[in-house]
Amino acid sequence: MKYKMHMILIMAVMMLFLRVSSEASAETPIFSNREISHAMAVHAQHLGEIMSLPGIHGVGIGEEFGQIGILILVDDESRTTYVPKTIEDVPAIIRAVGEITADQINLGVDGGNNIVCSGYCASGTVGFKACDNTTSGIGGFITNNHVAAIGCPGLCPNNAPLGTNFFSPSFCDGGTTNVGTLNRFIPIVLDDFTLNYIDAAFVQSTDAQVSNNIQGIGPQNNTVATAYLGQAVCKSGRTSGLTCGTVTGINLTIRVNYSDVGNCGIAIFNNQVMYSPTLPYTVMSQSGDSGSPVVEANTNAAVALNFAGDTSGDGFGNPIGAVLSELQVSLCSSISDVTDPFIDKILGVKEPGLIVRLIGTNFGDTQDNSIVHIGPKVFDSSSLRIKIWSDTKIKIKLPNYQCGWFKGKDFRYRKAWVTVDGVDSNKKRIKVLKPSTCQ
Repeated sequence: MKYKMHMILIMAVMMLFLRVSSEASAETPIFSNREISHAMAVHAQHLGEIMSLPGIHGVGIGEEFGQIGILILVDDESRTTYVPKTIEDVPAIIRAVGEITADQINLGVDGGNNIVCSGYCASGTVGFKACDNTTSGIGGFITNNHVAAIGCPGLCPNNAPLGTNFFSPSFCDGGTTNVGTLNRFIPIVLDDFTLNYIDAAFVQSTDAQVSNNIQGIGPQNNTVATAYLGQAVCKSGRTSGLTCGTVTGINLTIRVNYSDVGNCGIAIFNNQVMYSPTLPYTVMSQSGDSGSPVVEANTNAAVALNFAGDTSGDGFGNPIGAVLSELQVSLCSSISDVTDPFIDKILGVKEPGLIVRLIGTNFGDTQDNSIVHIGPKVFDSSSLRIKIWSDTKIKIKLPNYQCGWFKGKDFRYRKAWVTVDGVDSNKKRIKVLKPSTCQ
């Protein structure tokens, strides 16, 4: 008899549901910037030596009894006998968490890609709705690499080809509704020394297939919130549903085991967020919660993308700002209603003093107070360099860079973007060519 091992998905962008603490007052960080900066400096100085000790799964910044400290995650209580009690002048906070694993379960299917390896398949939780920053009019949702990009051999991360269909309910449970396709993912390096920062993928979809409501939480708030110790957070995931807790670790470096399904190996992740349950909840992340959206409890602002858990019920997430930046997407509530300016491409011979064309959308019919940026230079409506301005095209004469600016190279890069009504477009690189007159 064959068993199907897979991570269970439920679209965490569905129907409104009541949750606790929605009317609580906003929290503020419980430690000063000076205290946090000092702890982080000590952490950075001793990270390597602590991580090299046996049984250590993670090192970061934590809090215990109202005091900031170096958070050290160990596999069991026996390790506490040789782990230092203080690191320089900062106390060590030692927590036994068992093993940290990428969230996966054995049974139950709600969604996932359509890759099956030797009778095994995979799925997980859909996180936040997002719009593409590189191509206008494209959107979908973000989840984990090891949810959307898992594939053969071994059902390991990175192995699904782009364009792989994503189903809900899961393909391996007979689901036939395709809700999107794998557009991109950030590769995970599986070894014990390379630092990874996110476990994330972007699945292209449509407004008709993905709503902007997070199950059990409500409408998605497209604001990004930075995690801090003591911050109240909630997450919505397939297995554990709505659970709430507090941030108990930041700036964490952790080892994550990706071998629960296939023999994929260990990956090291840096600058991660840890959150622990608060009563009445007893768990923040379980097998099947991979890709869950983690939000600030009182505002629903996005905090992290859940990707792992331990045997103590703690959850671990990638800071959402890093996820969005690396995937080149933005949180959005509707793909079709995006009105931000967008540069699709830049055409023309890109030599100093020559005219190039910025092609895109939502520039506005007239320039008015809008601005074009080329590197540090700013061109407003008074600039004679702007020759044409329309909603989809801007013609602008490049600055007259001197030969010495090229520093002996044949070209240099400059970033270009447009600001319309105070809103910045995406940034496109211009490869500025050195003129033939320069020796």
